[in-house]
Amino acid sequence: MMKTMKKNIIMLLLLLTCNLAAMAVNKVYVEDFTATAGSEVEVSICLNTDLTDIDLIEGVITFPSQLLVVEDAYGSNTRVRVNEDRATGFMGNYNPDTNLFRLQAVSATLPTGNGAIAYMTVRVATNIPSSSTVTLSSFRVRHKTTGEYEDITAANGAVTGQSAPSATIALQCTPSTLSLQPGMNGTVEMQVQTTGNITGLQGVLTVGNGISITNVTKGDAAGTPTIFSYNPSNGNFVYFGSMNNVSGTLLTLEIEASSSFSGSETITLSNIVATDASSVRITVDDVMLNVNDQATGIQLVPTESTDGDQIYNLSGQKVDGSYKGVVIRNGKKVVIK
Repeated sequence: MMKTMKKNIIMLLLLLTCNLAAMAVNKVYVEDFTATAGSEVEVSICLNTDLTDIDLIEGVITFPSQLLVVEDAYGSNTRVRVNEDRATGFMGNYNPDTNLFRLQAVSATLPTGNGAIAYMTVRVATNIPSSSTVTLSSFRVRHKTTGEYEDITAANGAVTGQSAPSATIALQCTPSTLSLQPGMNGTVEMQVQTTGNITGLQGVLTVGNGISITNVTKGDAAGTPTIFSYNPSNGNFVYFGSMNNVSGTLLTLEIEASSSFSGSETITLSNIVATDASSVRITVDDVMLNVNDQATGIQLVPTESTDGDQIYNLSGQKVDGSYKGVVIRNGKKVVIK
């Protein structure tokens, strides 16, 4: 008897679990996000459903008072950008007076599955509390086949408030274009300027074909960091220290062009994120260095030379016509092949 009771209890629990899972499938929700004062954030409106004939979804989305829905973020006053990968053939609208969100089909139905169906952009007007909520309520869908409405679950989205950064940072390469030939080396400085104290900086250095970064050294503006590292295998650059109102060289790159260098490539520092003294994240624009063939625009000449020509290599040493590479001939820079 005891075994039978245990078996019945297990079956009941399994059935209850399956029913709860089925009930949870049809749900609209907002993905959690971080809001920094003075910034704009794109908010994802998501749907998880197993219904196959939805041609309308509507409900109330209420944002915290510090978040203002940007009216013309997408070139119109609909305030909604439809996710074409998930909601092709739909049009969206949000009414800030009533907080009513609508996504309605023009010529399709929503597919089953889970993911973003639309996006809205909000402007963070002032500092927002560290923990706030986007509230969703009264959501329902309409079935195209019957025209009937069905209520669905709505889950609120968590907003992590973040103060405005107390510092700024600007980066640039000097020079912005480096001229190299295959087999040659060169150096470039990455300059930094900060207002306030930047305590962290991370990014990824992506190197073009035929060129390589042979060494990365710390510049004067970096101060005495606790971490200053570059990983050539994945390009990750990491800095932790203090750059308080500095202007100067953050790092120096030593660059080499191999024999396969095509003559026009780039080195880019991307995915850059800086942090201030309060660990507030600051997004920084990508920094790009152009690497060009030094011979571009230089006259190409045959290997033969006349007896009267005076030929010197770039080190100032006199060479003859059998020398290959960039030379100075009669006061002009040329390439002997």
